[in-house]
Amino acid sequence: LPDRRVVAAPFAPSVVVDHRVDVTITEATRQTDGTVLVEARFALMGPKGETLVQQRSSHRAKVAVAGSGGAVTGANEALAGLSRDIADALRALPPPAQEKPDGSVR
Repeated sequence: LPDRRVVAAPFAPSVVVDHRVDVTITEATRQTDGTVLVEARFALMGPKGETLVQQRSSHRAKVAVAGSGGAVTGANEALAGLSRDIADALRALPPPAQEKPDGSVR
């Protein structure tokens, strides 16, 4: 999302955010077939904390190299899939309302 400003939590109370992303990784393990599975839930929250989107995400990556290095590479690939799911969900949201200097919304 190159057109968006991203801030990492925790952030100062003075920072206004349009959307917050809450992610829970429910599984990140190497499977018996040699793949790495990453399963997660994520929610996109609005500026007042309201839930706008809730989704589950599951990505499996083949491991090309045996050992822990291959597992890490596979986990990175699966996490990249989760990141794409979150980015797609953010792109699907309507643009946030912008407040004018007089306090009204455009």
